[in-house]
Amino acid sequence: MILHYIIPRVLDRDFTDENGLKIENKFGYLKTAILNNIDKLKNNELIWDEELGWFKDVDEDIEEDLEI
Repeated sequence: MILHYIIPRVLDRDFTDENGLKIENKFGYLKTAILNNIDKLKNNELIWDEELGWFKDVDEDIEEDLEI
């Protein structure tokens, strides 16, 4: 599930990281992203969207918090 969460985002960004820098070490980036997402799951930072059947994007959570 985590790979299905990470890979499309990397592909959409044309192999750049969140800061717009080119990912030189793709394996290292993938490993770090997987471990970070596992930590987020353990700490309940990723929220499951029942309607979507997938994780909510972080941006959606921020927007929902602002609406309250």
